[in-house]
Amino acid sequence: MQSTIGNRKSKIENREWAIQGMFLEVLRSFGSARLRVTGTSMLPSIWPGDILEVRRVSLPEIVPGQLVLVERLGRFRAHRVERKVEREGRTLLVTRGDRLLWPDPPVPTDNVLGRVTLIHRGSSRIVPGLTPWSRLAAWVLSHSEVCTRTLLRLSIVLGWRLDIMGRFRRAYIANLLIPRNLKAQTLDGAKVPTVLGHQREALLYRGCGNEGIKNV
Repeated sequence: MQSTIGNRKSKIENREWAIQGMFLEVLRSFGSARLRVTGTSMLPSIWPGDILEVRRVSLPEIVPGQLVLVERLGRFRAHRVERKVEREGRTLLVTRGDRLLWPDPPVPTDNVLGRVTLIHRGSSRIVPGLTPWSRLAAWVLSHSEVCTRTLLRLSIVLGWRLDIMGRFRRAYIANLLIPRNLKAQTLDGAKVPTVLGHQREALLYRGCGNEGIKNV
């Protein structure tokens, strides 16, 4: 049994590495790429199943409040920039997930892959931002796991009834709600491990019009 679980975990990790490699290749070649979110640390600004459009940017273009994609220990994280710090002649970024209480350890700017410029949610294109409402909601969620899980359950029910949530989003959020002792993944940490579920999609999209954009 343990051997089977180990083999399955190894296959998933290998698949994630392959997808991350494809994402980086597209990003470096074309300057922008898209990937799908599978974590919850950026609720309510970013939901599991959202697709992020990431563009390469220079360090001066990155300012506090923006969303950036960073690579840390082989994992991708899409978190909000809190501040820049200088240590031993190097510039580091301090980021934090909106739903998390504590910031991430400072990360070298070399680990910043790009800035999140758009959030694709169904047919909507959303410009990343942090309104007073979303700031308040993130504070509530950061202090209550119960509220987070309740919100995820409601999103499944409402998404199903209104037919606004894709199968991937419903399935992934449902997986998040499985009791912790039955699965390895937990709600904290908000990783972004996949670049659009299928290889065909993972060769990603370049360019994006401005129609349908709205602020969060």
